[in-house]
Amino acid sequence: MNNNSNLFIGGGIWYQTGPLTLYLQGMIDDLVVERREELREENNFYPTTYTINSSLTLADIPKGVDIGIEVDLVSANSYRSFRYQDQWTYAQRGLATNFSDYIRTKLYATFYPSWLEGLKVEPAATLYLKGIGDMRDLRTSTEPDGSQIPGILSGVNEWTIRPSLYLRYQPVDTHLFDPEKNIQFNFWMDADIGVNFVENADNQRGVTDQDFIGLFRLFGQITF
Repeated sequence: MNNNSNLFIGGGIWYQTGPLTLYLQGMIDDLVVERREELREENNFYPTTYTINSSLTLADIPKGVDIGIEVDLVSANSYRSFRYQDQWTYAQRGLATNFSDYIRTKLYATFYPSWLEGLKVEPAATLYLKGIGDMRDLRTSTEPDGSQIPGILSGVNEWTIRPSLYLRYQPVDTHLFDPEKNIQFNFWMDADIGVNFVENADNQRGVTDQDFIGLFRLFGQITF
């Protein structure tokens, strides 16, 4: 709140009623309430640090179909510090998220086909906006040109639109072993495929990019 005190506020909520499930988690730090204009004139005003992770899901709308939205906001100075040893990182990887200074919005629909038990199909569309703030750098109050940084989406913003398809299949029982032997074998697989359409790639104005990105995973488990 001022130079002689340090207050960090965080919290979360999970709420469910009927088909609706709401999740919200956030934190706020470095909330300056005194000498704001004076600090701005001295280029020592650090915007409030905050993160918000949220989701809203409606189940069985219609039956066998869920729809939802996810929204994440991570401010430009989140997880950053004046000293490298105080950053929220380990081996240059983020402890909370792996990035700062971004907004991510995802709309999706999840289908559970009745003709194949254990199958999940989820088409989605994601909009991702990324500023130049990097959680591996020391925190700052100014842009590269010397101007005051905003609280979020500093510098040239990278825009990414990603249509995608997520598949997961996990059969209830593989029936590979006699039930009397008390041995169970379970497996599941998933795949996430999509195309990234990028404007201002790598925060360079006018640079465009397009990438196909896919991930496939297979898991197995034997219980006895």
